[in-house]
Amino acid sequence: MSREALQETLSAVMDNEADELELRRVLAACGEDAELRSTWSRYQLARSVMHREPTLPKLDIAAAVSAALADEAAPPKAEKGPWRMVGRLAVAASVTLAVLAGVRLYNQNDALPQMAQQGTTPQIALPQVKGPAVLAGYSEEQGARGRRR
Repeated sequence: MSREALQETLSAVMDNEADELELRRVLAACGEDAELRSTWSRYQLARSVMHREPTLPKLDIAAAVSAALADEAAPPKAEKGPWRMVGRLAVAASVTLAVLAGVRLYNQNDALPQMAQQGTTPQIALPQVKGPAVLAGYSEEQGARGRRR
């Protein structure tokens, strides 16, 4: 679109006479064109004055912040040395050790009550005997001889 066509469309948008397609075109063009944004701002100001609406002073905070940042010197970049990698590895090893110690401690605390419960009721295994008791070394033949005497 030409500059004149954009300004006519902007004027139609301000008068609430533009359709949705024209509104989208103006909004898209305002995103890319700073001059069109300032024209829209002036049209808004003129509209407010004609309708006797209170106007606030225009504060462009983004531009002021951008200008202040452009004036500042960039911070120096941190140097990457071999000690930086060693420090990272030390932190990783410390975290791993802490996690492993925590897991081990947690598992030991769970095992202690189970051991205490097992220790209170000792179980003695007794052999199961079927039939009458027999003396060791006794055989049927010796028993029969002993009865005869």
